[in-house]
Amino acid sequence: MPQNNIPDNWRSFCRRGRYRVKDQEASIMKSINEDGNVVGYYSGFRLDPNLKATDAMYPSHDHLSGRDNDANMVVDARFVNDMKTILSEEEF
Repeated sequence: MPQNNIPDNWRSFCRRGRYRVKDQEASIMKSINEDGNVVGYYSGFRLDPNLKATDAMYPSHDHLSGRDNDANMVVDARFVNDMKTILSEEEF
């Protein structure tokens, strides 16, 4: 799916983050399902970029291969990313 198919509300979300827009958009592209919805990479939960940033379901980028590799990120709900950070790999 070309990057121009990212929904406008997700484009806006990518411009708010601290990572390069290009990397954030690539993260979103990995999570767009066949219905055109953005779902969590790990959870499959439908994500909403319009939630308050304090909401546990607020989308959060997660690095797949080390914190220094912004080009290899995915997106999921903040609480899922937090669990991944707190729990061991086996517990997660």
